[in-house]
Amino acid sequence: MRSQRWWTRFLQKYGLLAFAALYLFSPIDAIPDVSVPIPALYPRILAEGGRTVYDIAIPNPNATIEEGLVEYRKALEEARTLGRIGASPLVVQAKQIGGKYGADIVLSEEDARRVLEADSRGKFLGDAKVAVVID
Repeated sequence: MRSQRWWTRFLQKYGLLAFAALYLFSPIDAIPDVSVPIPALYPRILAEGGRTVYDIAIPNPNATIEEGLVEYRKALEEARTLGRIGASPLVVQAKQIGGKYGADIVLSEEDARRVLEADSRGKFLGDAKVAVVID
């Protein structure tokens, strides 16, 4: 119980870091040689089954106006220093890259569940506290 309370307080302060590097993905929609997501204005984070975990409809519009939907970085160490996601964000590994333009991040069902469960306690997705590592 004690560790669960700590985890809830922790998630209320910090965000999500989607680590999309180190995997070689096969693209879903015929974008040749896409191995990392292509930075986009409105990327989506999806579960393997197609369920939306995060997209433009989820965060508060004011948060996205000020900081954008996600923040991209080329290295995990660099992303961890972003004030936007806090000192110890929830880190998940992308399973594949998808979407028509290779900008969507697909998580395993287990990681998608972890993100949504954590967000139900911490509400970081609504504040657009999301970063993506792309290299």
